[in-house]
Amino acid sequence: VTLIEPADQLAGGEEPSLAGELASRLRAAGVDLRIGAAAARVEPTSAGTARVVLQEGPAVEADRVILAAGREPATSGLGLETLGVTAQENGALSVDDHCRVQGQEHVWAAGDVTGIAPYTHGADYQGRIVSDNLLGGCATADYTAIPRVIYTDPPLAGVGLTESQARATGLDVAVATTDLEELARSAIDGSPGGRLVLVADRKRGVLVGAGAIGIGADDWISEASVAIRGQVPVRVLADVVHPFPTNAQAYEVPLRELARQLR
Repeated sequence: VTLIEPADQLAGGEEPSLAGELASRLRAAGVDLRIGAAAARVEPTSAGTARVVLQEGPAVEADRVILAAGREPATSGLGLETLGVTAQENGALSVDDHCRVQGQEHVWAAGDVTGIAPYTHGADYQGRIVSDNLLGGCATADYTAIPRVIYTDPPLAGVGLTESQARATGLDVAVATTDLEELARSAIDGSPGGRLVLVADRKRGVLVGAGAIGIGADDWISEASVAIRGQVPVRVLADVVHPFPTNAQAYEVPLRELARQLR
């Protein structure tokens, strides 16, 4: 497998250290990574394979080519013009906090067509918001803690803001990390460990972001999701007791470090 990535790192929206760890894991598994390389064209060979010509560097020959060019909301051909609904330039429908289509009283949208949180769990969340409102409620959506997961082995997960994203919004942040190799659970399982990165807002004393790579990270990232969504003070989080031995104990050292930084 050869992975051609034109950006300067894998998983561009995640913490660089986690992306670097992911790259190391993929290379160890035999994947040829071409990071910072852009494909110029694909041409057939006489052997019936494909040759991917890069803008720089040697070409790549492959039996199969997967073009991961992203996705866009599938709103064309739905007859939205009949309702007087106009999609945005990227095809997404603009919705308010209640998931009601902007400018419409009786049109609602959930899932990929909104262009927000384009994950199955994001669509499920918006669907629950819409259902509540259709039944007479007044539910509003909050997207500050929607988890993101790349299902590699081990998975890479994130929620909230990365350090650079938080600083770009003007937040004064504190950052703490931990290496999962130091956990008793990693020693017991014989796993290669991983990494957890926590980002906190110094002013409010709460987590604003978290990222992790490691066995089960797609599950235990939820602790950070709850902390961010509920704006739980870091000093409270640092006092939480986790069962031994679990991967969730990865939170303990960086949370105590953040608590010291935020005093």
